[in-house]
Amino acid sequence: DFTNLDVTGLVRDMLLEPLSESYGLMLQLQSESVFRSLNFASGDHPDASRHPMLTLTISRAGSTGLGVEPVSDVLADFGPNPVQNLLSIHVSMKETASVTFQVFDLFGRILQTLDLGLLPAGKSELSLPATSWPEGPMLFRLQLSNGESTPLQPFIKS
Repeated sequence: DFTNLDVTGLVRDMLLEPLSESYGLMLQLQSESVFRSLNFASGDHPDASRHPMLTLTISRAGSTGLGVEPVSDVLADFGPNPVQNLLSIHVSMKETASVTFQVFDLFGRILQTLDLGLLPAGKSELSLPATSWPEGPMLFRLQLSNGESTPLQPFIKS
């Protein structure tokens, strides 16, 4: 009976607040009473039609394709994904500003901070060394001296 539960808000909170204690998802009925029960199946259930399934829809926030002027002060697009030795970032900025690059693990811990210095208004392309980062999924963002930043962008280091 629960085939279309939307957990977008829960997952968004986990990504936006990576330092909070998150142990997964928990479902609870709005009204629970004694002798009322529901049966949920795990991925090990013999009836495959009852296995839980999570559908992910991913959009790259902040990506403009670099053909559109940014609405915010800074936008970034990147590649390749997965990243090997270099992360190529295409930056589009409204104004010249000092920019800092930050890489995070999935728990929100900062793995590296690089001062990129003063970047000019318009479009810039940066190549950042990725050899010191561990393999696996990570996040990055660009932070301006005025406090504005790009959304956290997920990528994989291989």
